[in-house]
Amino acid sequence: MSEFLTHAIEKVSYTHDAMIDLLIANPEISQGEISDYFGYTPSWVSRVIRSDAFRERLAARKGEIVDPQILESVELQFEVLVKRSLEILQDKLRIENAPSADLALKTAELGARALGYGAKTGVTINAQQFVVAMPPKAKDSHEWLESRVVNG
Repeated sequence: MSEFLTHAIEKVSYTHDAMIDLLIANPEISQGEISDYFGYTPSWVSRVIRSDAFRERLAARKGEIVDPQILESVELQFEVLVKRSLEILQDKLRIENAPSADLALKTAELGARALGYGAKTGVTINAQQFVVAMPPKAKDSHEWLESRVVNG
């Protein structure tokens, strides 16, 4: 198992908070530039950025910075845009001439994604590694039982 998967961060440190501030101030910054800035390896930065703890803190920080009225306005505009787009797609799919296969497939893809079906993006794998001390192999069940009996 790779080191990358077995060492996920569990909580955010002050360095991670500084990375979050840098990301918010410079949304187009690359992971390579972040690693240069902080003096860590690109793989370390990647592991941190992809961790659940980091993503949760980043979302919370963005929520603190964004004006709730602006966010509500943008969300409302996006909701209106989506509803109107759905109306247009439904009209196009109802036309007597059959819609193109590309239009039908793209509509199905967007609808499935909106409903949560299909491949998920940004899936985080939290792999755990455990070390278990195993007793030596016994020749038979009697030997195993004898090794377990505590002499009183």
